[in-house]
Amino acid sequence: MGFWWAHGRFIARNLADPVLGRGADFQAWATIKPMQRLIIQPEYSYSKLNYPDGRNIFRGYILRTRVNYQFTRELFLRLITQYNDFSRGFNVEPLLSYKLNAFTIFYIGSTHQYLDLDPNRNDLTQTSRQFFMKFQYLVRI
Repeated sequence: MGFWWAHGRFIARNLADPVLGRGADFQAWATIKPMQRLIIQPEYSYSKLNYPDGRNIFRGYILRTRVNYQFTRELFLRLITQYNDFSRGFNVEPLLSYKLNAFTIFYIGSTHQYLDLDPNRNDLTQTSRQFFMKFQYLVRI
């Protein structure tokens, strides 16, 4: 487990005219291993920045969880879920890898993005999705 905190003056670079404001950043994380083959890594990040007169520039948080499961020495599954309060978006990214030998790995995965979540509705609307495959082989010359 761990955490990190910073408080002070930061530059707001996301504005048309950058501003030196006052803000704070906080991050906390943990690594949980309930079983030999399962690792869960939750993470929370919070950030805020105000103009020198106290008005808010931005404030929000990101919740992220990474889950790894090693089925066998060759077969591995990773799942990343993330909620971004700044963009009100939710992402899901599964990845499955199979290691044929020390130099050859096959990956298959996807990314699913849900934006503009409405707290008044109970369903999620998917805004983008990608599927990918990768075959990695070391060639010696």
